[in-house]
Amino acid sequence: MRELYRRDGELAEAFESSRQTRAAELRGGAADAEQLMRYDRFFTDVRSARAELAAEIEHMTAEVGKREAALLATMRELKVYKKLRERQYTEYMTQMRAEDEKNVGDIVSFDVISEGV
Repeated sequence: MRELYRRDGELAEAFESSRQTRAAELRGGAADAEQLMRYDRFFTDVRSARAELAAEIEHMTAEVGKREAALLATMRELKVYKKLRERQYTEYMTQMRAEDEKNVGDIVSFDVISEGV
């Protein structure tokens, strides 16, 4: 995008510089019909190139918007997955603690029963 804006600025500067030069030549009476036709073609080409750049900038701006929306959606999904992963880990740790407590209880019960026999 920066490159497109830079190129547009260069074309605008070239257009304005050439326009001022040609206006000075016309005021001095130094331009003939062929020169005027070349200037007209030049100005038409510059206007056309700037119009193409403007269209390309508009297209790129729309593309940037689409990609930003996709990035935002992806970031939201990642946030949801992170929360889900944290929740699953918490549940896993709770289950492991419960299982450990059950195992400890079974061992203690087995020891108490075996000592009584």
